[in-house]
Amino acid sequence: MNWLRRQKAAAATAGTAINDVFAALVVLFVAIVPIPAGSNRPVIWLAWAAASGFFFALYHVLMALREPRRELRALDHRWPLLTGLGLTIFVLAQVLLPDQGDTAGLAPQISISVSDSLLGLARLFTYGLVFALVIEVANSVSRVEKLGWSLYWVVTLHAVWGVMALNLLGDFDLWGMRQGEPGVVTGFFINRNSFATFLGMGLVLGLALTLGEMAKPRMRRARNGLADGHIIDRALIWLSLAFNFVALLGTQSRMGLFATVTALFVVFVVMRIKATGKIVGPFLQACAALLAGPVVLIFLLGQAVLDRSVMTEISAQTRLDLYAQTLELIRLRPWTGWGFDTFASAYPLVHRPPVSTALVWDLAHNSYLMLWVELGLIAGSLPIVMLAGIAVGLVRRTVRRSSGFALPVAGIGVLVLGAIHSLTDFSLEIEANTIFLIVVLALGLVRLRSGSGLA
Repeated sequence: MNWLRRQKAAAATAGTAINDVFAALVVLFVAIVPIPAGSNRPVIWLAWAAASGFFFALYHVLMALREPRRELRALDHRWPLLTGLGLTIFVLAQVLLPDQGDTAGLAPQISISVSDSLLGLARLFTYGLVFALVIEVANSVSRVEKLGWSLYWVVTLHAVWGVMALNLLGDFDLWGMRQGEPGVVTGFFINRNSFATFLGMGLVLGLALTLGEMAKPRMRRARNGLADGHIIDRALIWLSLAFNFVALLGTQSRMGLFATVTALFVVFVVMRIKATGKIVGPFLQACAALLAGPVVLIFLLGQAVLDRSVMTEISAQTRLDLYAQTLELIRLRPWTGWGFDTFASAYPLVHRPPVSTALVWDLAHNSYLMLWVELGLIAGSLPIVMLAGIAVGLVRRTVRRSSGFALPVAGIGVLVLGAIHSLTDFSLEIEANTIFLIVVLALGLVRLRSGSGLA
């Protein structure tokens, strides 16, 4: 019996070590993915799909050797996995099935660009594996918190690079892929809005974690370096949040700023309600912070954002014209779609003035319309329904938990940010942003092992 206990203890220790190693690999992956132009290139999609497949398989082989009776924790989250599987099957059908509609002359298959759809499948493959791996690895309170803080500091480092690249190196373009935005903080990303979403999600995560630490009993805060005596540590964290917000202002992204501030408002209110048990007070505090914080910074440091807001009416009219023509594509193929990742191939069929014909419109600048164009109204709604289901799960965990609720609240925050920004842009069609979103959502959904009320 003692021998069996020792064997089980050794296996559990080995399993913990494996989880620690792969948790570090997840953080490293999230840190690297934005570097090649936000991973917005097909060859990069294939590379990350291969890497995620290799490490996912390696993890399960190692865990099977160490803990052969260990259950797959990802199966606790069948809803998002099955929805993702259904979406994948539909894309395969677009690639394999013949087009029987009125537009059969464009391509023999439903997808009018099979190669683009197959490349899109590589991204879906990566997203599913990353989600499942994080669920498996992040199975304890301490590891979830460490992963959350590590991800926040990854975003902070990218913010530092973005500001440094602009102010010290000028309009430095490492990959020759930036879309020509002089004087704007874009980091490694292809444009201002994509980087704004990345920074915004980091801000949401950082605020939730910081308020979560402050809500803990004093002894627990001391172990995490945020006790009342560690004023410098706390000050550095708040300064880093302020710096990230300044970097966000440097992107001059109007919707990125609006979506981030809205998400921060939601996170602040929910976290303070959980910490105090009151509703009115946290709401009034959030309103005061909304006026006294970001507004002051915008006027001091974000004049360019205000200047660009003058052009909002013109920009909005251009987008509305683009959306009207995009709706034409949806009406032509409302059920089958034109093929995953084929908007660039399909849009020329309806492209005409007043939308500028001097530009190549390869994205719809609205993720919802983009999904319905490419996948049809039913399959194109699957990702939206899946994220709505995840949001319900995050809300339930937030309500039920008496502690360890910072990551579920952060998940709600990044969903709010992404849902708003996706109305006018394509930031979540950039792989680096989607991977960051998926990791945060997975951390918020995991069933934590230790403590009560944390399921």
